[in-house]
Amino acid sequence: MPNVKKRMQSYRIKDLNSNDYVIDQSLTRQHDLRMTHKNAGRMNPSQLIRVANHNECSQIALTIKFENMAEQWFEEYAELNHRDTTLQRERNLCKRTYLAIGHMFLDEITTRDIQLFINDLAKYGVNMDNGKPLSYKTVRHHLSFVSDVFEYAIRMDIINYNPCLKVIVPKNIQNRSPKDNEKRIYTKDQARKFLELLSEAPAMYRVYFTLCMFTGCRRAELLGLEWKDFNYEKQTVHIVRTSNYSKRYIVRGGMNMFIEIFNGMSVFSRLYINYDNEVIDIAVQPNRDIKNISDIFTYPDKGFVFDFNTISIFLKNRGITADSKEGVYTNIDDNIKVVVLK
Repeated sequence: MPNVKKRMQSYRIKDLNSNDYVIDQSLTRQHDLRMTHKNAGRMNPSQLIRVANHNECSQIALTIKFENMAEQWFEEYAELNHRDTTLQRERNLCKRTYLAIGHMFLDEITTRDIQLFINDLAKYGVNMDNGKPLSYKTVRHHLSFVSDVFEYAIRMDIINYNPCLKVIVPKNIQNRSPKDNEKRIYTKDQARKFLELLSEAPAMYRVYFTLCMFTGCRRAELLGLEWKDFNYEKQTVHIVRTSNYSKRYIVRGGMNMFIEIFNGMSVFSRLYINYDNEVIDIAVQPNRDIKNISDIFTYPDKGFVFDFNTISIFLKNRGITADSKEGVYTNIDDNIKVVVLK
């Protein structure tokens, strides 16, 4: 039950928990000077309840840092509702966000803190690849990510306000492409000339750019295509996955994990594996110069054996299954190291 104490021309309202422990959080209510002290002392019950709820939320927010709250959001909401490609993009936003506000408690993060973080993203040197500011779209993604975490905290009754609501994304970012700019599109003659020049290019470039021009698919959809998606009898192609670029590796929709196999310090192979459909997608072909990586990988007359069955057995012998977590798996009896990424 909240405790009310008269203080000159105002009243201080403190909340007491079930153990009669005085919570530090308090609220001062200044009454109208035209009211009598007797009437001013009659606290509105709804106001007392609001004070108690406010103090309870504040106590929880005092113990949770933004990074911890964000990881809870990933586990309890994002992983259950977002697509793989969206999740990967959000994970890519974590690094800069955690460095800026990850160490701060939820209740101490203000609108100004978020605004300064967003402004910093629009400065030169933030982009590690070219030294330029981040693009307008990427800056907005950072703000949306932070806002989503705060909105989830509000729904969980941890905080009462989202400090991102009043944050403004800088408009004068060099990498931004204004919407009113006219798009550069090939004319029919230019497209015809491009296809003529493309006829001499390797097959993968011919397939990619031809599909790009005639289907209007997104880049990620085309980069996620595999040969099995093409039906040559019906002359159709099925878009069933997307590919999202990451500086470390590429996550393909539908794949369970990314595997890197090392023999000592040498890379043997890199591949994607899908345990549900029992398929693998080789990103880096096996190194034939490494002869003794495992007895299960043999060199018969027909060529090198490297398929889902042999890979899955090879991984299972090292304790790696579809449910394995990210990490480095090693064996004491050999020099093989397997890196698992999800």
